[in-house]
Amino acid sequence: MNYNNIHEDKVSLSMKQIDSILDNERQLNSKSSWNKLDKSTKINKFKDFCNNYNCENNEREKLFIALCKALEQNKLQKIKEVVYDIDEEVIISIPTLTYVNNKFIIKNEKRVSTSKSLPIKNKQHSTKKNKHNKDKIDNKDK
Repeated sequence: MNYNNIHEDKVSLSMKQIDSILDNERQLNSKSSWNKLDKSTKINKFKDFCNNYNCENNEREKLFIALCKALEQNKLQKIKEVVYDIDEEVIISIPTLTYVNNKFIIKNEKRVSTSKSLPIKNKQHSTKKNKHNKDKIDNKDK
């Protein structure tokens, strides 16, 4: 009998430790940036955002549906797509959110290609080739 009681105490103690570790982990996860939150947490944050949004009740439902659809379409995943306060755990704004013809729309941002911002390499190569060609031509003439 004594052995069973001791074994149960160890199991219950370890379960308490596991529970405390999991609670700490939940608290740490809730304080993470927008892109690291899981889908269910994001949906809860959308509910809070819709309740605080300045519009009528039936429009709030439309807003929530539009945000959930955007989340399913892998929009609103990046940090720059949602302005999120980590300390207060609240969505401050969604810059791409627009209201047009009684509908909420999430506009896609037009991205600038990174290749357009890179320097042109052809000019550098052509000048080097021309110098080498001139040297070869000069050497042939001598």
